[in-house]
Amino acid sequence: MKFECLVKQGHKGAGKYNEYKIYIYAQNILDAFKIAKSAKSVKKGKPYQFGQNIISVRPVVN
Repeated sequence: MKFECLVKQGHKGAGKYNEYKIYIYAQNILDAFKIAKSAKSVKKGKPYQFGQNIISVRPVVN
């Protein structure tokens, strides 16, 4: 299933971020959340370990 994830992008030390969309193929929404959390250029760091870097995850209907 295809999911659209709105995530925060930016340097972990700076307080600034940009929002952007990534598209992920996963079995369910929880798997998509986990994949989006570890995707390239998504904000990392201690506050973001519990999902604060993910704004929304929703399925894409064709």
